[in-house]
Amino acid sequence: MDVDLDLRLLGELVGIDTDASKSSNYDEMASLLKEKIENIGGKVDVIYAKAPDGKSRPNVIGRLDFGAEKTIALNAHYDVVPVDRTDWKRDPFKLTRVGNRMYGRGASDDKSGIAVSLFAAENAKPTANVELVFTCDEEIGSKYGLAWVLEKHRKMIRADYAVVLDVEDCIVTGSSGVSGGTIVIKGVEHHAGMPFLGVNAVEKSLRFLLKLKKFDDVVSKYKCKYPGEMDGQVKGRFNITMINGGVAPNLIPGKVEIKFDLRSPPGTKVRDFQIMLINYFEKLKKEEKIDASIKMDSTHESYITDMDSDILKRIRKSVKEKKIHVSFGGFDGTFFSQANIPSVAYGAQNFSIHQANEYVEINKLRKVEKEMINLLESF
Repeated sequence: MDVDLDLRLLGELVGIDTDASKSSNYDEMASLLKEKIENIGGKVDVIYAKAPDGKSRPNVIGRLDFGAEKTIALNAHYDVVPVDRTDWKRDPFKLTRVGNRMYGRGASDDKSGIAVSLFAAENAKPTANVELVFTCDEEIGSKYGLAWVLEKHRKMIRADYAVVLDVEDCIVTGSSGVSGGTIVIKGVEHHAGMPFLGVNAVEKSLRFLLKLKKFDDVVSKYKCKYPGEMDGQVKGRFNITMINGGVAPNLIPGKVEIKFDLRSPPGTKVRDFQIMLINYFEKLKKEEKIDASIKMDSTHESYITDMDSDILKRIRKSVKEKKIHVSFGGFDGTFFSQANIPSVAYGAQNFSIHQANEYVEINKLRKVEKEMINLLESF
């Protein structure tokens, strides 16, 4: 066994800047992944979603067919969050080793998941057929990534179970629902020298938003019985995340735009929480006598895997982990769930993800590789 194969592979992956905000170098990454899967004897399909921006959205599906009764999918995403080089001590797109850590953008989230999947598939003696499902755009909602694959090309995924390699080395069986939205508060724009002729939307919004934030107390009463990745209880959450208002210092602002993030616990329906927020908003709007509107911009459904699922039993045995966690965030397990494919999440990540100087620990990477080999040989 080539003991450094995983690190060299991870270096190749990190070396390609696959910034999700720009869809950069997606074709180059898909070509590399196709080559790697074919090199270990797999058959590969690269399928392209058509996005309105016209940029390429390749999703890579590899298959290693051993004539087994069951098929397991190993899933990871190849896109990464953008880089601000200001706080990086090293080149983010050159994997750099310092002691037990390998630094680079995507080294943890989620190119470690791809490296683990390829290494396990090559070095295991699988007793199940293996699908390698490497997708794009996870960092921006997966609309043209796994969600699109499972909605438009469901028959191409033959897996009975899936493991999403996009978390820490803890077993995650569900994720939170996520709703992003926009609130617009209107006033009347006018010259700042004559404020009595305008209606200041910024000032109107201050009291309103302070009261709206109390909606967090309402949704926090809804809880998941399983702990989150950091052992905290996963509750409903509501946060005001962006405020934008005014066009010039000498003008009374006529409009303020607010962005919010609403999270529902795993196993709940996102729409129920959206309706609660809308009702709360409309009641507060009447009380404050304010001209305001609300809309939902995005929805990512929550999910939770049945505790009696075969894949959960197998992975608990393969990784010798007994504790079950759910995610504070949302991830691609939702789309497997919606396609009736039981899934769990596991991985080699840490909380350096989405930060400058992101890294993966070599010992953790190799631990997870061995555990995935155990899983592939457990059928």
